[in-house]
Formats: sequence, C-alpha cells, structure tokens
Amino acid sequence: MSKLKRFVMINGLGAGLLALSAGFADASPVTSPATVYSGPGLTWPVIAEIPAGADVNVLNCYAGWEQGWCQVRYHKVTGFVEGGVLAPSGAENVIVAPVVTRDLANVRKGPGTNWPIVGVLVPGSEVNLGRCVQGWLSGWCRVQLGDVSGWVHGSLLKRKGTIFD
Repeated sequence: MSKLKRFVMINGLGAGLLALSAGFADASPVTSPATVYSGPGLTWPVIAEIPAGADVNVLNCYAGWEQGWCQVRYHKVTGFVEGGVLAPSGAENVIVAPVVTRDLANVRKGPGTNWPIVGVLVPGSEVNLGRCVQGWLSGWCRVQLGDVSGWVHGSLLKRKGTIFD
C-alpha cells in the first residue's frame, strides 16, 4: 500500500473515517531533511540540509563526547549530522532516513491537544517533517502528507531504519 494511501482523514461531520485514495500520484516527494552542521554538535553553525532518501558518503562516526555524530559528504558539502538520521540502504549505501509515525497519530490544526484533529496517520506513515517546537521528540512537529498538513506530537515520530536509535 502506498505511504500516502495510509493517511486517514476524519471527515468534517465526525460520522466516520474517510480513507483518501485519489490524487496521490501528484503528491510532493517526502523530503524531511537532515540538518548538516560544521562540527559535531547542535551549537555548531548549520551549513546545509540533506533531503530524506538522499545517498550520503559517511566519512566517520564518532565515540566519546562526539558520540552519535557522523561526518558525511553530500555532493560538495562535508559536515556533521546526528547519527540517528542515517539508515543503511543496500550493501554499502547509507541514506538520510525518512520520518515515519511510530503509532497511530492524530494530526492537529495547531501544536497542542487543545487544537482540533484534522486527520489520523496510521503507524509507519512517511511524512514530510517541518519545524518542531520545543525540540525533536519533546514537543510538536509540523508534518505534511500529500495536501494535508498539521501538527503531530514529536514522540510519535521517528526516522525509519536508522543506524543509531
């Protein structure tokens, strides 16, 4: 089943759930980028973003105080990404892992439970990840799937198949 067909939207009357299945061929690709820093840590300057699914050349992954950071090359950019955004792809390839839902996830109109639900994502739905407020997995993240966008709690999102969990 297509990742986009797994999106279930609550209809406006609340009478039930309506599975969206038409018009997905034209949906935008999943890009959920990985942020590239000039050094191994969040305090280093951001120098680029790499879209999900992109092949990267891993130069090194670090232990000790730098643990969880990998130095990568993507096209002409060399920098550091959090190891948790990388996933194996094939025998020798590494990609930036896509963002998926961990469990059934309510998509809300705003970042909080006080906002109305605009849709529901089934576990494993691949989403485009926008900005997160209060940090990754600790707050609310803006997501998009096809033409539908909203906010999902960060604890319900993860990178699929990552090297480091």
